[in-house]
Amino acid sequence: MAELNTLSGPNLLPSGRRHQAADAPVLLLDDLLSELDAERRTHLLATLAHPDQQTLITATGMEDFDAPFLERARKMRVAGAQLYPW
Repeated sequence: MAELNTLSGPNLLPSGRRHQAADAPVLLLDDLLSELDAERRTHLLATLAHPDQQTLITATGMEDFDAPFLERARKMRVAGAQLYPW
């Protein structure tokens, strides 16, 4: 069973050292925005703007994302089992 360590600060590893880009936390969200109301979506997208994490979000459309988030995001699409820039 894998051990789950909790962070001791907003961008600190359990040892207390700052993380590098190579070991920044990765957050995976699969079609989560479609399950949230507008207020919770706005709050989540603002939280995801935190620069010390890598975030991968899947969605069936772009309508749930606000314009500032989309401007900052690197967007990709899947077609024919291939990944393409949006």
